[in-house]
Parts: sequence; C-alpha cells; structure tokens
Amino acid sequence: MGSHLSNRHGMRDYRASAGPNSLASRNRPMNQVARVHAISLGGLQGTVVCVEAHVGPGLVMTRIVGNGDSSLREASDRVRAAFLNCDIPFLDQRLTVNLSPADLPKTGASFDLAIAVAILVAREILDQSIAWKTAFVAELALDGSLRPVRGTLALAWAAREHGFTHLVVARESAGEAALVEGLSVQGCGHLNEILRAFPVGAPAGWPHPCTPSKQHPTRTSQRTDLANVRGQPEARYALLIAAVGGHHMLLHGEPGAGKSLLASCLPSVLPDLCAEDMMTVAAIRSLAGFQPTLDMQPPCESISPGTSVAALVGGGSRQVRPGAVSLAHCGVLILDEAPELPRRLLESLRTPLDEGQVSTRRAHAIVTFPARFQLVMTANPCPCGLRECRCAPHSRRLYRRRLSGPILDRIDIVQAMTQPSESSLAVDEGLSSTQARAMVVEARRRSVKRWPQWPSNAYAEGELLQVGVPSGCLDAMRREVERGRLSMRGLDRVLRVAWSIADLEMHPEPTVEDLGLAMDLRTKDSWE
Repeated sequence: MGSHLSNRHGMRDYRASAGPNSLASRNRPMNQVARVHAISLGGLQGTVVCVEAHVGPGLVMTRIVGNGDSSLREASDRVRAAFLNCDIPFLDQRLTVNLSPADLPKTGASFDLAIAVAILVAREILDQSIAWKTAFVAELALDGSLRPVRGTLALAWAAREHGFTHLVVARESAGEAALVEGLSVQGCGHLNEILRAFPVGAPAGWPHPCTPSKQHPTRTSQRTDLANVRGQPEARYALLIAAVGGHHMLLHGEPGAGKSLLASCLPSVLPDLCAEDMMTVAAIRSLAGFQPTLDMQPPCESISPGTSVAALVGGGSRQVRPGAVSLAHCGVLILDEAPELPRRLLESLRTPLDEGQVSTRRAHAIVTFPARFQLVMTANPCPCGLRECRCAPHSRRLYRRRLSGPILDRIDIVQAMTQPSESSLAVDEGLSSTQARAMVVEARRRSVKRWPQWPSNAYAEGELLQVGVPSGCLDAMRREVERGRLSMRGLDRVLRVAWSIADLEMHPEPTVEDLGLAMDLRTKDSWE
C-alpha cells in the first residue's frame, strides 16, 4: 500500500493513497446502503430518524429525500465542502440520502453530522460499528467543524428514551447533553476526530473520549424575600395559601401598595423542583435558546405590555419555540398591570390554564409544549393609577372589564391591597421566604399524602373535594351558585382553596372558618 500524507488536521490524505483499499479504488460502482440515526424534535417529544446513504451507479448527483425543509436540502452543499476540507473527495457517482420516516417533517441543520457519517460509512471510510446504539446531532460547518444546535438537552433526553447509549454532539453542546443520566456523550470539535476514531477495520471506540463532567443541581440566588413585604399581613397569608395549593392569584389595589413586590416573592416560597421537573424545565430552556442548568428553584417569567402572542404561548415560522407559558412550566407566570395587556394576549392564556399545555398548529404538524404554571396578576383599580382617582365611573368600569369573566373565573384567590400605614410598617415583622417555604413544604406533604395522584390541591377534581366538608357549608355554596354569584367551576375552586387553608393550618379537613376564608378570598375582594 502506498504511503499516506498528512493534511493540516493530522488526517490521512486520501487522495495520495494508491493501494487496493484507497479512496481512489473505492471510486468503483457500489451498491451499499449505510444506516445511522439522528433525532427529530416536535416540542419535547423526540422521534428517531434513520439516515440512509446509498452510493451507486447512475447520473452523478447528490439527492437528499425524506420531507426536509430548505436548510436540510442544503445539507449536501455543507457536507461536500466539509469533505473537501478534510481531503475527502466527493465521488463521481450517484449519492442518495434518505431520512426515514418520510412522512415526518424535518427541519434544521441538526441532521448534518448524521448525513455525513452515513455517507462515510457507505463509502467504507468509517467502520459501520460507529452506528451501534449511537445517535448523531450536530450542524456541520464548511471547514468540517461541528457546531451546536438548539435543543441539545431535549435531543439527548429523547435519545436515551429511545434506547441509545451513545450520543455524538458538538463539543460546545457536550456539557448540556451530559445533564441526561445513563447516556455516554462524546463531544467533537471536528469531523476529523470521528474519522480518526473509527477507520475501517480498526478497533471500535473513541481513543480519547470527551465526556464532560456531570452538573449537579443547584439553587439560584434568593429572589425577592417575603420579609421585604411589610404591612400586608392578609396579602402575605393569601400568598402562602396560593403557594400551598398552586392557586392562581390576582392582586389589585392602589399604586405603591406592594402588589408587584409581593408577586415577585412567590417563587421564593415554593418547594424545590423534583429531578424530573428540573430536567423538563432545563429542556424547555434549551429549546428556547437559553443555557440550561439544573436549578431546583421554580422558574419565574414576567410579561410586559409589548409581549406578542407568539412570545407568550410559543410559535415560529419553521421551528416552533416555546413561549413564556412554557418557560414558566412548574413555576410562576407574572402578569404585572394585567389590564394594560392586549385582550388577545390575556385570552390566549385560557387553554394553558385549563390543560397545562399549549399546542401550536402548523400545516404539517402540531407541536405541544408543557405549560403547567401558577398565574399571578397585578392590577391598579383604574387607568389613572393615582391614589385620589380622577377617572370617571364609566372609565373605571371599562378598565376592570379588560379582565374578562372567563379569565377571572379561573382565578382562585383575589386579594385587595391598600397602602400600609407608617405604624404598621414599623411594627410588622413577617416571615422570611425561608420560613414560609418550610411551612409550604410541610403543607404540601399533607396534600400529597391525601391525594397522591395530583401535584397540588389546585389540580384536584371530582367528588373527593367534598369529602369531609361540612354539609351546611356545601349547601350555602350551592345557594351562591343558584344566585349566580359563583359558577360551578368557582365552587370547585373554593373547595380547593379551603383544602389548602386546612393543610396550612394542619387541619385534617376544612373547617367552617377555612371554607369562609376560601369564599372570602374569591368574592369579598372581587375585582368586578
């Protein structure tokens, strides 16, 4: 066999080889089909894509089939340039690449590496053992380097769920993929690293594995502490009830009362996320283009008046990205000055509030993201926002009607807030977030022990809500329904809040006082 020259990346110069196994000799007609695997994402759900490459006689051309978008169809140009920069000549033969299943729409450049590896295996440059229980996810640059793709964590999670034991990604994405337990991650910076590791006939395996160290869960620095909210004992207690049961909440009152400050305290008093929820939150952030971390503290997202519907619920022209409702999954979504938000934006919350997920429809597919969040809205009583209101009564009514009945009917706790007096600020020393969180955690233990099938009281359904509730109280609430002051949905929500109060006060069942307070929290300080 003739001698090999080395190129600038330390690889063999295939063009200089003249032996029987050289690339020149492999220019003969072939009919071999090589198969490797990649992952396609639809939301957080991954589908295995089999990338098949066939080199054979026919009109000289490269064709990629399998229902791909324009970026996928352009992969042949990226792969060709990468091969030439690795001193691998492109064959003067017909090359067909198929991505199966063909009826699954495929978008993005994450299939580049799998396509390149499949072609190299078909041409007998790479050993076929490279494809054993291995998925390939990376974009290929023109010089042969590997680039990271958005959503690597979700892709790695899907690869493990589908039984893959190895995942090859760009080196910059290796740390993100390594968050998934039970998956061996190989980070590569260049296509040449793969060529060196798996030449035909060589012992299989990475000579220098590049598996990043595992990241351990951490808790971010403390958000706004509940101890900073002074002079609002009733509102603070209402916040604790909301935290215990995961209830949606509306805080309204004059400017300067501390509505926004209190709302921002809610994430700091919620229990830490479990391991599965941490991974889900991190995967959603990865799909949105953020650096994912294993954060035990529930996420918090805030919405401003300039937010679009797509930014709130998710969207995108090609690849659908998660919106704020999904980024707040397992956490809190804050709508500050909610009446100032566009009506269309507010109404788009109805589906995720009911279903705990949001779906975006496209012509070719439906993409679904989880969206189980706790909603906290704040509002001034009128448009002027002044303590001494200058608005006409008609303007005040119109302003309050910006929050529609269906949205308000999904709110469990409505709490009015007023400007605290100087004397109350001087003597009031409330709980800190750490103390409040300990109380919330203990109360949640009681609710989970009672109803293990639901994550919190806000999701409890059916006749179980009425078990143990005093019959006289139930009759009184049914009369409120008959009078139209309470809807059937509102009746269930009052019962859920009553159970949360009982858990917080360590009562085995809701008392008459618990039910009365739950009713007051929904009707006494009504926004309407």
